[in-house]
Amino acid sequence: MNKHKAIFAVAIALLSLVYTAGFCAESIGLVQKTETGTIDWASGAVRAKGISAPIKIDAGKSPTNSPKALSEAKNDARRKLLETVKRIHITSKLIVGDIADRNKTIMTQIKEMVYDAREIEKSRKYMSDGSIEASLQMNLHGGFAQLILPKEIRPIETIKQLKHAEKSSAGKPNSSSERASDIYTGLLVDARSIEAIPALVPKLFDENLAEVFGPAFVSREFVVQQGMAAYYTDIQAAKADPRVSDNPLIVKALRTDFPSRCNLVISNADASKLKSASDHLVFLKESRVVIVLSPPSSRE
Repeated sequence: MNKHKAIFAVAIALLSLVYTAGFCAESIGLVQKTETGTIDWASGAVRAKGISAPIKIDAGKSPTNSPKALSEAKNDARRKLLETVKRIHITSKLIVGDIADRNKTIMTQIKEMVYDAREIEKSRKYMSDGSIEASLQMNLHGGFAQLILPKEIRPIETIKQLKHAEKSSAGKPNSSSERASDIYTGLLVDARSIEAIPALVPKLFDENLAEVFGPAFVSREFVVQQGMAAYYTDIQAAKADPRVSDNPLIVKALRTDFPSRCNLVISNADASKLKSASDHLVFLKESRVVIVLSPPSSRE
């Protein structure tokens, strides 16, 4: 019995590591695949693989770690990583490549970040023909986000939350909406039936196309640290994301603001709930938002 308990404990620990490490987030988050790499919209990481040219190996010998081949593989991965980064949507009308191609300084800084991207060493492969495959990963948060995010996303001063006793002289909430604002811990947008495209700066509109979430609602420091929203394909995994648990406000997306496909429209009723819940809360300011889309393969 003790042996079984020990095995179970190890299994749980391993599952926790997989979830928190980010590298294996493909199983729980939305991973957008391109010809040159992948964009993990849950963990905020871009990955690309590169391979070196074959190296002649003497008969009877195993492939070895050639510094030259490894360097060649990394450079190939860097080239593909840059191309993948340039394809990322910032907004519905702007991709990273648009900015980089217009601004040489920004392009130079992006190239430096790509060059410094860390290798995922456990994914390194030694091929039978002597070539080496290397995988690189670059973080979309931090310095990259600070460089790319629109200037309209500004720091917002601390929002004071009203204490329970301040809401009424009787010490009780005045309405059901105020009770809701006490407990919502984030926003979850269920857009699984919508053919939407993830973006670094998504927007939400009500049915009258009035913006209810966007750059004006978030504070730059939080967006830089964790992104404006995380994207998932599994609603249970989305609910478990620490940025919105334990009790997110869940709303349903009706459509995109076609032709952009990056912004989402929710019902006026859900928009009203969001406005009521946001009056005294900071979850929008802190970008505690997750969006659930259908898997890419089912949307193609």
